[in-house]
Amino acid sequence: MKIGSGKLIHGNTLDILRRMNSNSVDLIVTSPPYYALRKYPDEANVEWNDGTHCQLGLEPTPELYVEHLGLILKELYRVLRPTGIFFLNIGDSYSGSMGKRAGWSYISNLGNKKDGTAIHHRASYDLPRKCLLCIPERVLFKCLEIGFILRNKIIWYKSSHLPGSQKDRFTTSWEYIYMFVKKPKDYYFNLDAVREKYNEVTIERIKKFIKNQEHFDPQKHKHGDFGGQQPFEILENVVKSAIGGSGRFWSWQRKVGRKLDLLENPTGFTRKRHSGYFSENGELLIDLRGKTPSDLWVITSEPLKEYHFAHFPKKLVARCLACGCPPDGVVLDPFIGSGTTGLVAELFNTKQFDKIPKIDEVTNIDVVKEIDWNIGWIGIDIVSEYIEMTKRRILGEVYSHSRKLTELT
Repeated sequence: MKIGSGKLIHGNTLDILRRMNSNSVDLIVTSPPYYALRKYPDEANVEWNDGTHCQLGLEPTPELYVEHLGLILKELYRVLRPTGIFFLNIGDSYSGSMGKRAGWSYISNLGNKKDGTAIHHRASYDLPRKCLLCIPERVLFKCLEIGFILRNKIIWYKSSHLPGSQKDRFTTSWEYIYMFVKKPKDYYFNLDAVREKYNEVTIERIKKFIKNQEHFDPQKHKHGDFGGQQPFEILENVVKSAIGGSGRFWSWQRKVGRKLDLLENPTGFTRKRHSGYFSENGELLIDLRGKTPSDLWVITSEPLKEYHFAHFPKKLVARCLACGCPPDGVVLDPFIGSGTTGLVAELFNTKQFDKIPKIDEVTNIDVVKEIDWNIGWIGIDIVSEYIEMTKRRILGEVYSHSRKLTELT
């Protein structure tokens, strides 16, 4: 199903990925079914090559889950371009008997009938009951085995997380987002599009430092314990980062008339050198585009009118797209679920950034607005209901007032 600039594909993710061309995707943003947490509609049942018949995430053991997911991860590695990035959101699970989830899968060598009438086995683990299974770590090592390079372990902190009912441990409030690439350098990463703005105090201190070439005397200025690094050294490093540390400033100006190499120039700008920190009239030349975000992403959950077990906040996908997808790039979500990845891609294409709540908290919105995105995207899901949900969300939130359904599909 074609909708907007993207394609929705209903079917088994592994089978569909195997039919995709190698090195055809610029960015992958996804969250696979977590282990032993959800039962999806029956059409999500898969016949695996090892004789297992189950939904991904409902395997009897964590090891088998990782093996099945690993088959998909290998295909994702193949279809990702050498310059691409893969953001993988994955959560953990606790060991136990699976409770009501017991019997949702069967293993052929256990003698269970394939029609599902005699499925009585229960999940089994090597770890004690109530122990975290370390699923993200297991998946991480599978990714490394496949060949992915881990560049970041991002903590997605859900500041509006629901309170837990457990009385013998703390409430889980965060999940991992792994940032993988295929080669150690020269992959596409637009840092300018996600820089966080400096506060006014920092800017004034940088201005003062530049104007006066100010060096503080650590013996005379007591600023507390900074782990062995004095505040003036931290400030100087910030300035050097902004100006390249050379005493000269490279500003960014729009290049008109030709398309530049995205790897050399991710935001479509070219550099112009100035003779010093200030222009002749004393104007500050430093382009304080902001600081590099940390690997702690504080992103609240967002309400969803449609029913879905777990859906991405639009802000989370917006940050991934802003830094990881080049203009005219292709984004893939092999478990598109509620459709947020495709929805955000369409909002970027149509420049409806106001429909992404507080997008300025996760992107440098001034840079993002300047880019002509033209993102192509692909969403895959084995559940037809989710394909229809994605379609409804995109038509309702992006195109409801501008284009007819027949023009989109």
